[in-house]
Amino acid sequence: MTRNQLVFVIRGVLAIVILTLLIRAIGWQRIRPALAEIQLRWMIIMYFMTAFAMIANASMIRHLLARVSLQVTLRRVMLANALSTFYTLIVPSDVLAGLAKWADLSAATGDKPRVLSALLFAKIALALAPLIIGTAALALQNPFDSSTLPVVSGVIAVVLIIGTTVVLSPGIGTVFDRVVLRLAGFAPQFIRTRTQSVLVALGDFRRLRFPDHLIVYTLSLCAFGLGIAGFACAAKAAGVVIPMTTLLWVSMILFVTRLIPITISNLGIREGVLVACFGLFGVDSAPALLVGLMMFTNTLVVAFFGAAYQIALASGWIRWKSDQ
Repeated sequence: MTRNQLVFVIRGVLAIVILTLLIRAIGWQRIRPALAEIQLRWMIIMYFMTAFAMIANASMIRHLLARVSLQVTLRRVMLANALSTFYTLIVPSDVLAGLAKWADLSAATGDKPRVLSALLFAKIALALAPLIIGTAALALQNPFDSSTLPVVSGVIAVVLIIGTTVVLSPGIGTVFDRVVLRLAGFAPQFIRTRTQSVLVALGDFRRLRFPDHLIVYTLSLCAFGLGIAGFACAAKAAGVVIPMTTLLWVSMILFVTRLIPITISNLGIREGVLVACFGLFGVDSAPALLVGLMMFTNTLVVAFFGAAYQIALASGWIRWKSDQ
């Protein structure tokens, strides 16, 4: 067994163990009636909200690629996102799953460095909304005695904002490039070459105009808002009544926990966070657990389309490379 396979097995086992412990602690006799009370219409609306959030996400990536003269269809970006989601369930880390999206869009556009830069830019843009809005919501409602969590998430948000400014600023960015190239000078030749290619691609994004940045961050905010709407629908489906402010900072906590891939697709961790956080407001642990599991079905549905796309690629039904 390779190291990557061992990591994947450990993450899978941890997910099963944590979820099993949660179910045993809550008790199936409490989960079963809560499961019977799930309102399917709200669950269906949740899937629609997820689909709209994926469209906003894909539109943002497509816009970034178009700004650097890389043309790709919205459908191809959405399929690449679905492919990445599928791989989160079968590879050891989310980083490796992200490589599937990068490889797919690179094949579609014929430009690896610019696609990588666009995906990194999009990742940062998508992170800012939950961190900034979630931190503000937590500071406003903070049900905890400690201020550690709001401070930590606030620090992460500030670091992202400063880092984005440094990397994308035409003036400061050149200094950043020199520092990175100097550090890359100690690495093997193939790493130096790829580093130079990525920095050249970053130069293209530094020339984006203010309206382009406005579009990117507006779409990222839309994706976040639709994700929160889906979260609210999942809560409604399980009969959970919770303030919207709570959903905002809980979403931020879930985002932070996903940065450390302890289990597969955050399974078990997400449900534990929801049981703990919703419990602060008197929500029974059984429906809180079901909210997490319904959110996990979002991942499974998207992964299904990703798996179908992978099969279509492997069978030659869909072209991998563009005609350019």
